[in-house]
Amino acid sequence: MENRSKCKDVSYKWIEWKVKSILEEDRSYAVGRYSTHLCTSCKKIRDDMGNWNHIEAYSREHPHAELTHGTCPECAKKFIWNN
Repeated sequence: MENRSKCKDVSYKWIEWKVKSILEEDRSYAVGRYSTHLCTSCKKIRDDMGNWNHIEAYSREHPHAELTHGTCPECAKKFIWNN
């Protein structure tokens, strides 16, 4: 699961959550981490506002971003229509 959270500086960050349920204890534990998605097909990166940008421009402005893999909407449409 993931969501976009508003930070104190009014910027937005995407948070990816991993949840583990322990039935014996009737509890769930969650760990969240900041994530930036990189399209595995076209190499565009999703920014804090949800827009997909070319990797060169994004990496200049965010040199320490941690990337996770995903698929941008354009590439997802191409993949669905081609299969």
